[in-house]
Amino acid sequence: ELIHILQNGAKRLDLEIGADVALEIAKRSLMTPRNALKYLTNMRDFCTVAGLSSITREIVDRAFSMMRIDANGFSELELKYLKKLSGAKRPIGIKSLAMFLGEEVRTVEDIIEPFFIEHGYIEKEAQGRIVTEKGRGLLLTA
Repeated sequence: ELIHILQNGAKRLDLEIGADVALEIAKRSLMTPRNALKYLTNMRDFCTVAGLSSITREIVDRAFSMMRIDANGFSELELKYLKKLSGAKRPIGIKSLAMFLGEEVRTVEDIIEPFFIEHGYIEKEAQGRIVTEKGRGLLLTA
């Protein structure tokens, strides 16, 4: 369904996009329509600069590289968060994590953590956050 949303969005932007390229954008947007459409707009900008009327895999790879979004769809900040938890021997409190990341507590709770919690990459405990084995596995592919 997200591929269809991206293809319709590309049409509205007067761009062509193949299903394989739309799938790559969908994956790197963590299958979130809002992120996918935001990234699609970024792809349009890259196409405009390159003088292209279709979004290619090369454009997608270059754009995500410049935005510092990895192949799994994670930003450097998200990976830094996960790596910090992965290296900890005990749970880390939210205030300590926020300070380490240079972000507000609310940003960590509202922007970074929801996806990781929803997908089982981290767990919230009374003493703080811990990374799960699934989360450690994610770092191996990052």
